[in-house]
Amino acid sequence: MIQPSFARATTIYLIIINLYAVFKMERYFICDIDNKKEWQHFKLKRCHSVGTA
Repeated sequence: MIQPSFARATTIYLIIINLYAVFKMERYFICDIDNKKEWQHFKLKRCHSVGTA
């Protein structure tokens, strides 16, 4: 009786982990693109401030 419910719980757990991983990867991908933009912007700002200083 314990075995089937344990298997079901494990399956649900794995599905949740997969969904979470996909969601995290998607968010990470979006954040990565944003960070690249931010980083370029930051580099430009820094180069600009260094150039004017």
